[in-house]
Amino acid sequence: MLCPQCEQPAPGGSLCSVCGAQIPDRETFEGQGTHYLLVLAAISLLLVAASLIWAHYTVGVGAWLRSMLQEPWVALYGLSILIPLGLGVYYWWILREEEVSISDEAIQRRSHWGDEHMAWDDVVAYRQRQILLRQTRVGRVAWVSRVMRNHKLVADMTTLRYELIGTAEGGTPPPVFALEPGTLDDMPWLLRLIEERVGPPTPL
Repeated sequence: MLCPQCEQPAPGGSLCSVCGAQIPDRETFEGQGTHYLLVLAAISLLLVAASLIWAHYTVGVGAWLRSMLQEPWVALYGLSILIPLGLGVYYWWILREEEVSISDEAIQRRSHWGDEHMAWDDVVAYRQRQILLRQTRVGRVAWVSRVMRNHKLVADMTTLRYELIGTAEGGTPPPVFALEPGTLDDMPWLLRLIEERVGPPTPL
Protein backbone atom coordinates (compact mmCIF):
# COMPACT_ATOMS: atom_id res chain seq x y z
CA MET A 1 0.00 0.00 0.00
CA LEU A 2 0.97 3.67 -0.14
CA CYS A 3 0.96 6.37 2.51
CA PRO A 4 -1.92 8.75 1.68
CA GLN A 5 0.17 11.71 2.87
CA CYS A 6 3.63 11.25 1.33
CA GLU A 7 3.02 8.26 -0.99
CA GLN A 8 5.74 6.13 0.56
CA PRO A 9 5.16 2.36 0.20
CA ALA A 10 4.40 0.48 3.42
CA PRO A 11 2.38 -2.55 4.52
CA GLY A 12 -1.30 -1.88 5.10
CA GLY A 13 -2.17 -1.22 8.74
CA SER A 14 1.31 0.02 9.65
CA LEU A 15 2.61 3.53 10.27
CA CYS A 16 4.50 5.40 7.57
CA SER A 17 8.22 5.44 8.35
CA VAL A 18 8.54 8.95 6.85
CA CYS A 19 5.59 10.99 8.13
CA GLY A 20 4.03 8.66 10.71
CA ALA A 21 0.60 8.56 9.06
CA GLN A 22 -1.57 5.45 9.31
CA ILE A 23 -1.45 3.25 6.20
CA PRO A 24 -4.93 1.89 5.37
CA ASP A 25 -5.40 -1.88 5.20
CA ARG A 26 -7.68 -1.42 2.19
CA GLU A 27 -8.66 1.43 -0.12
CA THR A 28 -12.02 1.52 -1.86
CA PHE A 29 -12.99 3.43 -5.02
CA GLU A 30 -16.65 3.96 -5.85
CA GLY A 31 -18.35 4.31 -9.21
CA GLN A 32 -19.28 7.67 -10.72
CA GLY A 33 -23.03 6.98 -10.92
CA THR A 34 -23.96 9.91 -8.68
CA HIS A 35 -21.75 12.25 -10.73
CA TYR A 36 -23.49 11.19 -13.95
CA LEU A 37 -26.90 11.74 -12.35
CA LEU A 38 -26.04 15.23 -11.06
CA VAL A 39 -24.46 16.46 -14.30
CA LEU A 40 -27.19 15.11 -16.58
CA ALA A 41 -29.94 16.34 -14.25
CA ALA A 42 -28.30 19.78 -14.33
CA ILE A 43 -28.38 19.71 -18.14
CA SER A 44 -32.11 18.95 -18.07
CA LEU A 45 -32.65 21.73 -15.54
CA LEU A 46 -30.77 24.21 -17.75
CA LEU A 47 -32.90 23.19 -20.75
CA VAL A 48 -36.08 23.67 -18.73
CA ALA A 49 -34.89 27.08 -17.51
CA ALA A 50 -33.94 28.16 -21.05
CA SER A 51 -37.35 27.05 -22.36
CA LEU A 52 -39.20 28.97 -19.64
CA ILE A 53 -37.14 32.11 -20.28
CA TRP A 54 -37.81 31.85 -24.02
CA ALA A 55 -41.53 31.37 -23.36
CA HIS A 56 -41.64 34.31 -20.95
CA TYR A 57 -40.30 36.70 -23.57
CA THR A 58 -42.32 35.34 -26.51
CA VAL A 59 -45.70 33.62 -26.14
CA GLY A 60 -45.88 33.67 -22.36
CA VAL A 61 -45.22 30.84 -19.94
CA GLY A 62 -48.92 30.04 -19.43
CA ALA A 63 -49.61 29.84 -23.17
CA TRP A 64 -46.51 27.71 -23.72
CA LEU A 65 -47.53 25.26 -21.01
CA ARG A 66 -51.07 25.03 -22.42
CA SER A 67 -49.65 24.34 -25.88
CA MET A 68 -47.80 21.35 -24.45
CA LEU A 69 -51.19 19.79 -23.73
CA GLN A 70 -52.66 20.71 -27.11
CA GLU A 71 -49.80 20.47 -29.62
CA PRO A 72 -48.06 17.05 -29.92
CA TRP A 73 -44.79 18.52 -31.18
CA VAL A 74 -44.59 20.91 -28.22
CA ALA A 75 -45.30 18.06 -25.83
CA LEU A 76 -42.62 15.99 -27.55
CA TYR A 77 -40.14 18.83 -27.09
CA GLY A 78 -41.10 19.08 -23.42
CA LEU A 79 -40.37 15.40 -22.95
CA SER A 80 -37.11 15.57 -24.92
CA ILE A 81 -35.56 18.07 -22.51
CA LEU A 82 -35.96 15.43 -19.80
CA ILE A 83 -33.88 12.88 -21.76
CA PRO A 84 -30.61 13.86 -20.01
CA LEU A 85 -32.29 13.31 -16.64
CA GLY A 86 -33.47 9.88 -17.78
CA LEU A 87 -29.94 9.00 -18.90
CA GLY A 88 -28.59 10.18 -15.55
CA VAL A 89 -30.95 7.88 -13.68
CA TYR A 90 -30.00 4.97 -15.94
CA TYR A 91 -26.23 5.39 -15.48
CA TRP A 92 -26.65 5.98 -11.76
CA TRP A 93 -28.52 2.66 -11.65
CA ILE A 94 -25.84 0.63 -13.44
CA LEU A 95 -22.90 2.31 -11.66
CA ARG A 96 -24.39 2.47 -8.17
CA GLU A 97 -22.79 -0.88 -7.25
CA GLU A 98 -19.46 -0.21 -8.98
CA GLU A 99 -16.68 -0.49 -6.42
CA VAL A 100 -13.01 -1.44 -6.64
CA SER A 101 -10.99 -2.19 -3.52
CA ILE A 102 -7.27 -2.77 -3.13
CA SER A 103 -5.29 -4.42 -0.35
CA ASP A 104 -1.77 -5.82 -0.03
CA GLU A 105 -3.09 -9.19 -1.21
CA ALA A 106 -5.47 -8.49 -4.10
CA ILE A 107 -7.65 -6.20 -6.15
CA GLN A 108 -11.36 -6.89 -6.40
CA ARG A 109 -14.44 -5.37 -7.97
CA ARG A 110 -18.15 -5.41 -7.19
CA SER A 111 -20.02 -4.42 -10.34
CA HIS A 112 -23.26 -4.43 -12.33
CA TRP A 113 -21.34 -6.49 -14.92
CA GLY A 114 -20.14 -9.11 -12.46
CA ASP A 115 -17.79 -9.39 -9.48
CA GLU A 116 -14.04 -9.94 -10.00
CA HIS A 117 -11.08 -10.82 -7.81
CA MET A 118 -7.40 -11.06 -8.70
CA ALA A 119 -4.53 -11.75 -6.29
CA TRP A 120 -1.35 -9.76 -6.97
CA ASP A 121 0.61 -13.02 -7.04
CA ASP A 122 -1.50 -14.12 -10.03
CA VAL A 123 -0.80 -11.01 -12.13
CA VAL A 124 1.51 -11.81 -15.04
CA ALA A 125 1.22 -8.53 -16.99
CA TYR A 126 -0.04 -4.97 -16.62
CA ARG A 127 -0.94 -3.15 -19.85
CA GLN A 128 -2.43 0.10 -21.04
CA ARG A 129 -4.08 0.74 -24.38
CA GLN A 130 -5.74 3.72 -26.05
CA ILE A 131 -9.45 3.27 -26.62
CA LEU A 132 -12.41 5.30 -27.86
CA LEU A 133 -15.07 6.32 -25.35
CA ARG A 134 -17.67 4.36 -27.32
CA GLN A 135 -15.61 1.22 -26.62
CA THR A 136 -16.01 1.54 -22.85
CA ARG A 137 -18.73 -0.21 -20.88
CA VAL A 138 -20.70 3.01 -20.44
CA GLY A 139 -20.14 4.17 -24.04
CA ARG A 140 -19.84 7.73 -25.34
CA VAL A 141 -21.59 9.15 -22.28
CA ALA A 142 -18.27 8.61 -20.45
CA TRP A 143 -17.43 12.19 -21.47
CA VAL A 144 -19.78 13.30 -18.65
CA SER A 145 -17.13 12.15 -16.17
CA ARG A 146 -14.98 15.08 -17.38
CA VAL A 147 -17.61 17.73 -16.55
CA MET A 148 -17.13 19.75 -13.35
CA ARG A 149 -13.98 17.88 -12.31
CA ASN A 150 -10.73 19.16 -10.77
CA HIS A 151 -12.22 22.65 -10.34
CA LYS A 152 -12.80 22.89 -14.10
CA LEU A 153 -15.97 23.00 -16.17
CA VAL A 154 -14.50 20.32 -18.44
CA ALA A 155 -11.38 18.56 -17.16
CA ASP A 156 -8.79 16.72 -19.19
CA MET A 157 -9.27 12.95 -19.35
CA THR A 158 -7.00 10.33 -20.85
CA THR A 159 -8.92 7.64 -22.74
CA LEU A 160 -6.72 4.77 -21.61
CA ARG A 161 -7.83 1.30 -20.61
CA TYR A 162 -5.66 -0.44 -18.02
CA GLU A 163 -5.56 -4.24 -17.94
CA LEU A 164 -4.23 -6.60 -15.29
CA ILE A 165 -3.63 -10.00 -16.90
CA GLY A 166 -3.98 -13.01 -14.63
CA THR A 167 -2.64 -16.54 -14.80
CA ALA A 168 -4.33 -18.82 -17.34
CA GLU A 169 -5.59 -22.14 -16.02
CA GLY A 170 -6.66 -25.33 -17.76
CA GLY A 171 -6.14 -24.07 -21.28
CA THR A 172 -8.61 -21.20 -20.85
CA PRO A 173 -7.76 -17.60 -21.80
CA PRO A 174 -6.14 -15.62 -18.96
CA PRO A 175 -8.49 -13.48 -16.87
CA VAL A 176 -8.37 -9.74 -17.54
CA PHE A 177 -9.14 -7.19 -14.83
CA ALA A 178 -9.86 -4.00 -16.80
CA LEU A 179 -10.13 -0.40 -15.61
CA GLU A 180 -11.77 2.04 -18.02
CA PRO A 181 -12.12 5.83 -18.09
CA GLY A 182 -15.37 7.30 -16.85
CA THR A 183 -16.35 4.62 -14.34
CA LEU A 184 -14.48 5.17 -11.05
CA ASP A 185 -13.66 8.12 -8.81
CA ASP A 186 -10.03 9.10 -8.16
CA MET A 187 -8.63 6.91 -10.92
CA PRO A 188 -5.11 8.49 -10.69
CA TRP A 189 -4.68 7.34 -7.07
CA LEU A 190 -6.05 3.90 -7.90
CA LEU A 191 -3.46 3.56 -10.67
CA ARG A 192 -0.68 4.66 -8.30
CA LEU A 193 -1.67 1.90 -5.86
CA ILE A 194 -1.67 -0.68 -8.64
CA GLU A 195 1.72 0.49 -9.90
CA GLU A 196 3.13 0.12 -6.38
CA ARG A 197 2.17 -3.55 -6.48
CA VAL A 198 3.01 -4.60 -10.06
CA GLY A 199 5.10 -1.79 -11.57
CA PRO A 200 4.23 0.59 -14.43
CA PRO A 201 1.94 -0.56 -17.26
CA THR A 202 3.27 -1.62 -20.65
CA PRO A 203 1.82 0.54 -23.46
CA LEU A 204 0.21 -1.35 -26.36
